[in-house]
Amino acid sequence: SGDYTIPTSVTEIGKYAFYSCSSLKSVNIPNSVTSIGGSTFYKCSSLTSINIPNSVTEIDKSAFDGCHSLKSINIAEYNRYYSSDNGVLFNKNKTVLICYPQGKSGDYTIPNSVTSIGKEAFAYCNSLASINIPNSVTSIGEDAFMGCSLLNIDIKSLLAENKQKEEVAQKAKIEAAEAEKAQKAIDAKKYEDLAWKYYRMKEMNEADKQADLALAIHGTADMYFIKARVIHGKINWPRKETYNGEYNTEFRNVLSYCNKALSEGNCSEMEFLYFMRGYANNMLRYYEDGRSDFHAVLRLNPNNELANYNIGVAYYNQENYNMALTYFKAAREIGFSNKDDESDNFDMIKKCGEKLK
Repeated sequence: SGDYTIPTSVTEIGKYAFYSCSSLKSVNIPNSVTSIGGSTFYKCSSLTSINIPNSVTEIDKSAFDGCHSLKSINIAEYNRYYSSDNGVLFNKNKTVLICYPQGKSGDYTIPNSVTSIGKEAFAYCNSLASINIPNSVTSIGEDAFMGCSLLNIDIKSLLAENKQKEEVAQKAKIEAAEAEKAQKAIDAKKYEDLAWKYYRMKEMNEADKQADLALAIHGTADMYFIKARVIHGKINWPRKETYNGEYNTEFRNVLSYCNKALSEGNCSEMEFLYFMRGYANNMLRYYEDGRSDFHAVLRLNPNNELANYNIGVAYYNQENYNMALTYFKAAREIGFSNKDDESDNFDMIKKCGEKLK
């Protein structure tokens, strides 16, 4: 009778270990115990509370059957398998309600984290006056409310109602998320339009700022594209001078944003997007990738003379002068619309001829 301390040599408390110890008021369970068996405290009618240490990894669902005075099952804070809340036993994440103490009285509201009520979880809780089951509960175990004389629960109707409520709540959540996404798209588009406006005005710093504001709200292919355009537009170096890699960081950023735009898909400027990525690849000396991008441009527009010209540049820098000459001539046959580009092309054709002599 009274209080009992289990020796630290004990690792398991067996089935019916304290069977019908009606005078037992408290039990001190040491950290050596890992398992509490079935009906361990069956009919321990004077037991009012019990503390479960961190070491316990298994508690049989019937361990506390017949404990009509039990008001609190307390789990140690750092137990990895179980938890308790207001004296009620749960799994660690509080998604499963395992056992409600039979001596606990009054009204009870199950936490919203719970999705499942375990088998016989509330069995013979004769002092439980009412229970509030949240919409989150989607399954109730066998005989969960057996012998609860003050309760009248239609489990099938309850679960059906909860399912319907959950579906309504989920639909509302999806609609709210879609509305938020639509509003973000509207807000981001305003900044995107401003970025294009400043880009066309050649106010690149302000364009860059607006592009960042757009991307902070909502990343789309077109928004990544304008960001890449702005970065490229801020690069200012004489085209006819030898490039020594002083803008590699900028070209890598251009490449990065082009890749993000392509990963999103459905960019409204696919031809220019591939062209800009190809140009960045060429400038970074990734010539094979550059050629691949310019070929993608040609698939979209076979008459893009600059794509032909830049494929030729890639081949030329790899010292494949025959292939370079082929694409330089193709560019000339299509005809450049820019005098500087036309002049560059004729210079490159001349250089290829000299290299092939």
